[in-house]
Amino acid sequence: MSEMNSADHSRTAVTGDTVTVEYTGTLPDGRIFDRATPENPFVFTMGAGQVLPAFESPLEGMRVGETKTFAIPPGDAYGIWKEELVVTVPRQSFPEGEQIQVGKRAKVADEEGNDCVMQVLEVSDTHVKLDGNHPLAGYTLSFNDVTLTAIN
Repeated sequence: MSEMNSADHSRTAVTGDTVTVEYTGTLPDGRIFDRATPENPFVFTMGAGQVLPAFESPLEGMRVGETKTFAIPPGDAYGIWKEELVVTVPRQSFPEGEQIQVGKRAKVADEEGNDCVMQVLEVSDTHVKLDGNHPLAGYTLSFNDVTLTAIN
């Protein structure tokens, strides 16, 4: 039955459907942040909270073979970049000998003792500067040539 559904070009994607899409995700400067290809498509269930609502919404009502391009502003994606989420901590707060590299992500405990993953911005002998913003915070995300390839 699912074979028939994925080939039925009159059916539209609705909440509860598992859909397969291909796309290229780009940032305002043209850098690619994500790509779903025929060899590695993106599959998710509509309405299951697996993706950003602003990504899912334009797919509602699409038919197999249909293509759209849309953009998601930061407020509907990963939020506005916040300066207060950038912190500098003593180097000694990391275990002795731990390799801390700029650009890598490090697990650190917040003031309440909860683990958070932050990106390392700077490392010195005495301090480490960390960014707790999502890597895509502050960006408008463009999803180009989003093609619905299957509905199951």
